[in-house]
Amino acid sequence: MSVALRDSGSAEQDLVSATVPSVWIPESSTWAAQLVTDAPALAAQIVVGPSVASSPLVLAVAKADATTADQFAAQSWSTVLTGSSDLDLPDPTQTADGALALLSVDQPSDSFTRLAKHTVPTVGSGLIALVSAKDSSPLVASEQAVVAVDLATPNKLTAVYPTGKTPSLDFPFVTINPGQLSVFAKAAGQLVKQLQTPDALAAIDAQGLRDPVGDPLITASPGGIGKAKISA
Repeated sequence: MSVALRDSGSAEQDLVSATVPSVWIPESSTWAAQLVTDAPALAAQIVVGPSVASSPLVLAVAKADATTADQFAAQSWSTVLTGSSDLDLPDPTQTADGALALLSVDQPSDSFTRLAKHTVPTVGSGLIALVSAKDSSPLVASEQAVVAVDLATPNKLTAVYPTGKTPSLDFPFVTINPGQLSVFAKAAGQLVKQLQTPDALAAIDAQGLRDPVGDPLITASPGGIGKAKISA
């Protein structure tokens, strides 16, 4: 068995032509759905299992911009995304963050046009621009991504949590079993159980992730996200 750390988009493209059994944990079920669409011949062998972690979307705001942070914290996600304030959105055709944000909008048509003018290729590129002050607009990003930046460059960003229902990355446990091998299915089931052990949960928490229902995984790890609760 080999383990590879890949971004979800490129992994999805490779799995379209999968010929060997694989376990895949993309950042969102939207990528799993895309795989089913892109690989119809494999659709019957793709099983989207339970979520193993989650990370809510937040607005990454420059630490010095307290006024903007307070403004967005008092609004719902739909209001934030349909308002007139400048906002950067990761490309919704290439990132789950951007796609989930748009799916949370109640009246998408006008918002799509406005936000299309403020898209960035990836969450990473948007965060780099924000930290380096090359772009001052708040950015839609996962809490995990903001935690990672804060650990690397402290006191540069604030994660703002709009009110109400919050879109989240859900990290589903996906199996692709082209040969319908029973031994693989059994091994995959054991792996799911292993991901629920205390050591595994501590490792998940250390990556700035929450449990599948959005509650914090409270441990002593440096990447822990604290005790903030999210409305699912």
